[in-house]
Amino acid sequence: ATTEIYTLSLHDALPILQIEQFSDILEWTANYHKALAEQLYCCCKKTDLNKLVLDYLAMHENHLSKLILAFKNLGKTGELDTYFVEYINDKPDIPLLCPPNLDDCTTYEQVIEHVMKRHQQIIELFSYLRKQMVVGHQIELLDSILETEQQEIKIMAHGINRAHEL
Repeated sequence: ATTEIYTLSLHDALPILQIEQFSDILEWTANYHKALAEQLYCCCKKTDLNKLVLDYLAMHENHLSKLILAFKNLGKTGELDTYFVEYINDKPDIPLLCPPNLDDCTTYEQVIEHVMKRHQQIIELFSYLRKQMVVGHQIELLDSILETEQQEIKIMAHGINRAHEL
Protein backbone atom coordinates (compact mmCIF):
# COMPACT_ATOMS: atom_id res chain seq x y z
CA ALA A 1 0.00 0.00 0.00
CA THR A 2 1.20 3.50 -0.74
CA THR A 3 0.26 6.87 0.61
CA GLU A 4 -1.28 9.20 -1.93
CA ILE A 5 -0.58 12.85 -1.36
CA TYR A 6 -2.40 15.57 -3.26
CA THR A 7 -0.36 18.73 -3.53
CA LEU A 8 -2.41 21.55 -4.98
CA SER A 9 -1.54 25.02 -6.04
CA LEU A 10 -4.09 27.77 -6.37
CA HIS A 11 -4.61 27.08 -10.07
CA ASP A 12 -3.26 23.63 -10.90
CA ALA A 13 -3.13 20.28 -9.20
CA LEU A 14 0.28 18.75 -9.05
CA PRO A 15 0.31 15.05 -9.83
CA ILE A 16 -0.50 12.58 -7.10
CA LEU A 17 2.77 11.41 -5.67
CA GLN A 18 3.11 7.88 -4.42
CA ILE A 19 5.31 8.03 -1.36
CA GLU A 20 7.27 4.83 -1.46
CA GLN A 21 10.93 5.76 -1.36
CA PHE A 22 13.23 8.38 0.10
CA SER A 23 13.50 10.08 -3.31
CA ASP A 24 9.69 10.43 -3.41
CA ILE A 25 9.74 12.35 -0.12
CA LEU A 26 12.34 14.75 -1.51
CA GLU A 27 10.37 15.35 -4.70
CA TRP A 28 7.11 15.77 -2.81
CA THR A 29 8.70 18.27 -0.41
CA ALA A 30 10.19 20.25 -3.30
CA ASN A 31 6.81 20.28 -5.05
CA TYR A 32 5.14 21.36 -1.82
CA HIS A 33 7.48 24.34 -1.52
CA LYS A 34 6.84 25.17 -5.17
CA ALA A 35 3.05 25.02 -4.69
CA LEU A 36 3.36 27.27 -1.64
CA ALA A 37 5.41 29.73 -3.72
CA GLU A 38 2.67 29.81 -6.37
CA GLN A 39 0.08 30.58 -3.73
CA LEU A 40 2.24 33.33 -2.27
CA TYR A 41 2.63 34.91 -5.72
CA CYS A 42 -1.16 34.84 -6.04
CA CYS A 43 -1.51 36.47 -2.62
CA CYS A 44 0.71 39.29 -3.88
CA LYS A 45 -2.21 40.31 -6.09
CA LYS A 46 -4.37 41.06 -3.05
CA THR A 47 -4.21 44.79 -2.41
CA ASP A 48 -4.31 44.63 1.40
CA LEU A 49 -1.33 42.34 1.80
CA ASN A 50 2.33 43.30 2.05
CA LYS A 51 3.40 42.52 -1.52
CA LEU A 52 7.12 42.99 -0.95
CA VAL A 53 7.31 40.41 1.83
CA LEU A 54 5.00 37.96 0.08
CA ASP A 55 7.10 38.19 -3.07
CA TYR A 56 10.22 37.58 -0.95
CA LEU A 57 8.60 34.52 0.64
CA ALA A 58 7.51 33.17 -2.75
CA MET A 59 11.03 33.55 -4.15
CA HIS A 60 12.38 31.90 -1.02
CA GLU A 61 9.99 28.94 -1.38
CA ASN A 62 11.13 28.45 -4.98
CA HIS A 63 14.74 28.58 -3.83
CA LEU A 64 14.01 26.04 -1.08
CA SER A 65 12.36 23.75 -3.60
CA LYS A 66 15.60 23.72 -5.61
CA LEU A 67 17.69 23.12 -2.48
CA ILE A 68 15.59 20.10 -1.52
CA LEU A 69 15.91 18.62 -5.00
CA ALA A 70 19.69 19.11 -4.80
CA PHE A 71 19.76 16.58 -1.96
CA LYS A 72 18.96 13.90 -4.51
CA ASN A 73 22.46 14.43 -5.90
CA LEU A 74 23.99 14.00 -2.44
CA GLY A 75 22.42 10.61 -1.79
CA LYS A 76 24.68 7.61 -2.09
CA THR A 77 23.84 4.77 -4.46
CA GLY A 78 20.71 3.00 -3.25
CA GLU A 79 20.17 5.46 -0.40
CA LEU A 80 17.31 7.25 -2.10
CA ASP A 81 15.73 3.92 -3.02
CA THR A 82 15.00 3.10 0.63
CA TYR A 83 11.33 2.33 1.09
CA PHE A 84 9.58 4.80 3.37
CA VAL A 85 6.02 3.72 2.76
CA GLU A 86 5.74 1.86 6.07
CA TYR A 87 6.98 4.90 7.98
CA ILE A 88 4.40 7.15 6.33
CA ASN A 89 1.56 4.65 6.71
CA ASP A 90 2.43 4.17 10.39
CA LYS A 91 2.00 7.90 10.98
CA PRO A 92 -1.50 8.65 9.67
CA ASP A 93 -1.71 12.00 11.44
CA ILE A 94 0.89 13.71 9.28
CA PRO A 95 -0.69 17.15 8.88
CA LEU A 96 1.34 17.75 5.74
CA LEU A 97 -1.04 15.57 3.78
CA CYS A 98 -3.17 18.70 3.43
CA PRO A 99 -2.32 20.78 0.38
CA PRO A 100 -1.04 24.30 0.96
CA ASN A 101 -4.02 26.61 0.74
CA LEU A 102 -3.83 30.34 1.34
CA ASP A 103 -7.31 31.10 -0.01
CA ASP A 104 -8.74 31.65 3.47
CA CYS A 105 -5.95 33.96 4.54
CA THR A 106 -7.27 37.50 4.35
CA THR A 107 -4.49 39.28 6.21
CA TYR A 108 -0.76 39.41 5.85
CA GLU A 109 -0.35 37.99 9.36
CA GLN A 110 -2.52 34.96 8.50
CA VAL A 111 -0.41 34.23 5.44
CA ILE A 112 2.82 34.42 7.45
CA GLU A 113 1.34 32.21 10.16
CA HIS A 114 0.22 29.66 7.56
CA VAL A 115 3.63 29.56 5.87
CA MET A 116 5.47 29.18 9.18
CA LYS A 117 3.07 26.44 10.28
CA ARG A 118 3.64 24.53 7.02
CA HIS A 119 7.40 24.78 7.46
CA GLN A 120 7.12 23.47 11.00
CA GLN A 121 5.09 20.53 9.71
CA ILE A 122 7.76 19.74 7.11
CA ILE A 123 10.37 19.81 9.88
CA GLU A 124 8.19 17.49 11.99
CA LEU A 125 7.86 15.07 9.08
CA PHE A 126 11.61 14.91 8.49
CA SER A 127 12.27 14.69 12.25
CA TYR A 128 9.91 11.73 12.44
CA LEU A 129 11.57 10.03 9.47
CA ARG A 130 15.01 10.76 10.93
CA LYS A 131 14.09 8.83 14.07
CA GLN A 132 13.18 5.80 11.95
CA MET A 133 16.54 5.54 10.20
CA VAL A 134 19.31 3.15 11.24
CA VAL A 135 21.76 3.51 8.34
CA GLY A 136 24.43 6.16 8.97
CA HIS A 137 24.37 7.77 5.51
CA GLN A 138 20.59 8.08 5.59
CA ILE A 139 20.75 9.66 9.02
CA GLU A 140 23.34 12.14 7.77
CA LEU A 141 21.25 13.00 4.72
CA LEU A 142 18.11 13.53 6.81
CA ASP A 143 20.11 15.61 9.29
CA SER A 144 21.28 17.79 6.40
CA ILE A 145 17.74 18.20 5.08
CA LEU A 146 16.46 19.06 8.55
CA GLU A 147 19.24 21.56 9.06
CA THR A 148 18.43 23.16 5.69
CA GLU A 149 14.71 23.42 6.46
CA GLN A 150 15.41 24.84 9.93
CA GLN A 151 17.98 27.31 8.63
CA GLU A 152 15.73 28.46 5.81
CA ILE A 153 12.79 29.12 8.14
CA LYS A 154 15.12 31.28 10.26
CA ILE A 155 16.23 33.17 7.17
CA MET A 156 12.62 33.72 6.16
CA ALA A 157 11.68 34.93 9.65
CA HIS A 158 14.65 37.29 9.66
CA GLY A 159 13.61 38.68 6.26
CA ILE A 160 10.06 39.21 7.48
CA ASN A 161 11.33 41.01 10.61
CA ARG A 162 13.60 43.22 8.52
CA ALA A 163 10.67 44.15 6.27
CA HIS A 164 8.63 45.14 9.32
CA GLU A 165 11.43 47.46 10.42
CA LEU A 166 11.35 49.31 7.08
